[in-house]
Amino acid sequence: MKLKKYLKDNDISINAFSVKSKLNRATITRAVNGQEIYLSSAVIIEKSTRGEVSLKDLMPTKLKSKVVSQDESCQKRFAPIVTWPV
Repeated sequence: MKLKKYLKDNDISINAFSVKSKLNRATITRAVNGQEIYLSSAVIIEKSTRGEVSLKDLMPTKLKSKVVSQDESCQKRFAPIVTWPV
């Protein structure tokens, strides 16, 4: 669900949500408008909405059309970046 819809459905203002999530009002406004925000902010928004707004929902609109499919060459190229500690 988009953050804008979440706020409207739950009758929450941007100001109230920024207080609830402890994020800057400008960050919430950028997220509502589909603009780029830090990943750490997106994680906080996802947690503050109890998962109703996912990280995927918060991906900036301009990047959604540029998402790279995960073929073998892509996985090899980015493997060092996305490895998880064991």
